[in-house]
Formats: sequence, C-alpha cells, structure tokens
Amino acid sequence: MKGEKVILVPVPLYGPRMRWRGFNQAAEIGKVIAREMCWNYAEILERRKATESQTGLDKKNRQKNVRGVFQINPRSGSELTASDCVVVVFDDVWTTGATMRECTEALKRGGAKEVWGLSLAS
Repeated sequence: MKGEKVILVPVPLYGPRMRWRGFNQAAEIGKVIAREMCWNYAEILERRKATESQTGLDKKNRQKNVRGVFQINPRSGSELTASDCVVVVFDDVWTTGATMRECTEALKRGGAKEVWGLSLAS
C-alpha cells in the first residue's frame, strides 16, 4: 500500500444503536489506527437497518443477518472512485467474516477497486 491513498472505513452501527451506546468502538479505534498509520479516515458506509446481535448466531445465520445491510453514504462515497485508492474496512472483532464481506461488497458496488479487511481480534 505504499504510495497509494489508503482510507480506513469503520464498520458502522445502526443509528438508534449508536445513539443508545453513545459511540462506535470500531470508529473510535479506527481513528487512532488511521492517524498512527498516516491513512485517511472516512465513515463512508452506513447501516441501512437494525440487525440481530451476531453473538450466538452460527455462521449461516450471521451471513443471513447482515446480507444487504450496508450501503455507501451518498454524501461521502466520492473518495472511492480514485484509481489509486485502497480501502481498509475496520471492525474490532472478526468471527466468521460475514460483516466484513458485506461491507466489502457494498464498497465495491460503490466504486472501490481494492478493499482490505482489518480487525483487532478473532
């Protein structure tokens, strides 16, 4: 990723959940990682609907639970079309990869050419 514009994009929470919690842990940790790595940071994704907690779901149900949930925020997606742009999706925990896959698909539909995933724990 040397010489390329890198944008770290956190996995978003759904609005009511975000307001209830008061923060998005992936966003807060992601800001620090982006700053330390000299990457750009952008909240390009949005969660279109509430989902059941992934905790306790098996792999098949986790995939079904997040299918079609993420989309590009129309106010912030223009950065994705830069040809030298690498997008790094960040989530705090990786279990089955279902959330990361859905985020990646939304980013690619939005014009991202290269998408990587990053998490702190599995």
